[in-house]
Amino acid sequence: MDFDSKPSCWSFAKRGALSVFRHIVSVFQAIPRGLALLVRCRTAPCSLDIRISGLMTKTPQTARTLRYLDHLVKETDIGWADVNDDNPERLCDQVARRSYSRNVLTAALEGQSFNACTRMLAHLEGEYGQHLRGVLDFAAEQVGQTEEDPVKVSTAYKYPLFVEDLIIALHERLGCYDVLVDPGADIRRYRDLTSRDIKALSCVGIGADTLTANA
Repeated sequence: MDFDSKPSCWSFAKRGALSVFRHIVSVFQAIPRGLALLVRCRTAPCSLDIRISGLMTKTPQTARTLRYLDHLVKETDIGWADVNDDNPERLCDQVARRSYSRNVLTAALEGQSFNACTRMLAHLEGEYGQHLRGVLDFAAEQVGQTEEDPVKVSTAYKYPLFVEDLIIALHERLGCYDVLVDPGADIRRYRDLTSRDIKALSCVGIGADTLTANA
């Protein structure tokens, strides 16, 4: 092979430059994906696996469901404060706050199967869910009348709202929109609660003394 047939220094330089350029492009292409993941984790907490709610099981347990709701409320409170740390006005916007919660629930349902979502919805719209929402409405009223800590009051009132939002998110996951959620069971007195209800509420810090006050 003569000298002219050998790759020139310029060819090597071009190949080297092209290789570096391709590497730079690949790095910049990865940045949006990384930022998207970061934003998704900031706007929708990544630890809210809805399977731990027990709503996919044949017989959901109220205590397990309430512990999940409590975790959900607290995690979304943290996430909402985080994404609005420089916007105190929006931080206090309850409409935007609830929209954020619904987005979190929608994200939590994305990886769930049609059958799993159908079962959860059947529980929440059936006797179990009707009773659960009635219990949570009653508990929220009791906490609101007896508790001075605004965080505890806010948390208690968010429980039934999150259940309602979960029902809406499940309907949307299954392709149904503009859903009206029926009210929960009419529970107005402590004696309307079952022993399981009382035990479950105690798991999230709502004790019998609160439930019996003014009841």
